[in-house]
Amino acid sequence: MSQLEIENVTKVYDPKTNPVAAVKSLDLAIESGDVVALLGSSGCGKTSTLRMIAGFEDVTEGAIRVAGRDVARRAPAERRIAMAFEGYSLYPPMTVRENIGFALQSARVERSEIDRRVDEMARMLEIESVLERYPASISGGQQQRASLARALIREADLHLLDEPMGQLEPQLRALLRGRIKHYLKERGCTAILVTHDQTEANALADRIAVMEAGVLQQYASPAELRERPANLFTGTFIGEPPMNVIDAAPVLPYVSRLAEAVPTLDFRLLDRDDHLDLMDEHLTNGRSRSIPVVLLLDGNGQERAWWGPRPADLQAWVMSEGQELEKTERYKRARQWFARDKGRSTLEEIVAMMETAAGAGIG
Repeated sequence: MSQLEIENVTKVYDPKTNPVAAVKSLDLAIESGDVVALLGSSGCGKTSTLRMIAGFEDVTEGAIRVAGRDVARRAPAERRIAMAFEGYSLYPPMTVRENIGFALQSARVERSEIDRRVDEMARMLEIESVLERYPASISGGQQQRASLARALIREADLHLLDEPMGQLEPQLRALLRGRIKHYLKERGCTAILVTHDQTEANALADRIAVMEAGVLQQYASPAELRERPANLFTGTFIGEPPMNVIDAAPVLPYVSRLAEAVPTLDFRLLDRDDHLDLMDEHLTNGRSRSIPVVLLLDGNGQERAWWGPRPADLQAWVMSEGQELEKTERYKRARQWFARDKGRSTLEEIVAMMETAAGAGIG
């Protein structure tokens, strides 16, 4: 059983007068002990999703289950969820120490144990020096770490972290990422991190849910998001620098025609590479050559297709191989044709030329 199950959840603000769908038909399952990041730009629905899980926003439609319990209609205090707020939400009359240990005190944990665990958490988050001070007298970054400590110290079925390190300088963030991940993994915590920082998501999360315009675009490991983006948005959003998108001509419709016209020609679409292998013993003297291709995805992200190469790229490939290839009649004819063509022909015309050459028995 998943530790968290989100089933067909939708959130609509102001549904009667000016409806705005912040989250649309979201389905998500998180296994026990996993750390998952909700990643996306501002307004994508990630914080609304987190607040619905915590119980601070009502669910318009759908179900949310934590450890098998349906919590969508339960009060926040009944959900056994710990949350670190982006806005800190510390208790002003309490010291930082008292804020961090408040949940343990409410659970009637012994004072010595509370102090031990608070001191341990403060050391991990580098806030030992401010434990006896009040929230108003410390910096925003220190308040944020105190809020994070208060959430992490609790025993909970689920830990929710809303931009937990957004106010910290880069060097401190890099240091704390490793410590926080180790802490969560060592204790088997299930956690959801909301962030717009890809580095933070990659460093902390086992899986990342990429969101845009209230819709889940892809839910996968960091490596799979980079290597197998589900759609064009994910492909261009993930990565620093992001994936390049290049105009290309479709090659798949012509593969079967080429295979029939030239029996010695073998096109293989490779599953995990960035090129198309071309093998023609007459054209390449029995050696394999590669033509660049580009992986493009449709606008809805529902289908994948291999595309390429553009006619000019194919021409450049044929012309550049001249020093290495045996000068067969077929190769000579192709080279002469491209020299006259100067990159003006379409891929359809290139295929027709190759079919004609094969039909004439050249080579």
